[in-house]
Amino acid sequence: TQAVVGPENFVEYGPLIAGGLLRIRLELCVVESFFNEAVGPFIQQNGIGWVLPLHESVETFLAGTIFALATTFILVGSTKIVSVIVTYGDAFVGGPCRLLGGFAFDRALGKPVALDIGVGRFKKRL
Repeated sequence: TQAVVGPENFVEYGPLIAGGLLRIRLELCVVESFFNEAVGPFIQQNGIGWVLPLHESVETFLAGTIFALATTFILVGSTKIVSVIVTYGDAFVGGPCRLLGGFAFDRALGKPVALDIGVGRFKKRL
């Protein structure tokens, strides 16, 4: 982490970075334990017939309701993880792909390769 953000920023933002990484790890552990300790054994014991039962009973109704509530609660928390992973993936994979793809597209059209740096009227073309 220190190589990515630099030594000065690491000292200042190190606890914040560590807290964020620990929170992501905790969320992943919660999702994993929910499926390994609750969903998996329940499906092994009762089968998948409780999802669309042939005959609705009090047990299947309660199982479906509790499962829906628990899944909503767990997955709403885990969407933060997905958004963080997708954001990092876009930054580290999508950014360079868009940059190189733009250069390749310009070359294919026969245009000179140009890179615009800056914002607004401070933009400079290289």
